[in-house]
Amino acid sequence: MFTNQDLESIRQHGISQESVNQQLAIVSCDIAKVELTAPAHKGNGIYEADASQLEKMASKYAQKIAGKKIIGGCRRKMFLFLKHGMNRKK
Repeated sequence: MFTNQDLESIRQHGISQESVNQQLAIVSCDIAKVELTAPAHKGNGIYEADASQLEKMASKYAQKIAGKKIIGGCRRKMFLFLKHGMNRKK
């Protein structure tokens, strides 16, 4: 699936083969299509939280991510890197 050059590039990015395989499994999963029938708006798909609800959600989020590393755009870059590599072989 990967050339020696691909594997070397992945290694240089500090990504394990196991991580690559996990990410490829996620990317390759079929996503069910959704038929949109109307735009979302407040009361129809959009929930408006009051200040106390926002504070509770923010607190819960902070507890869940405590001690975890947030990687943000790095994940997107990894997927683009893998997608580019897969497209190159076609």
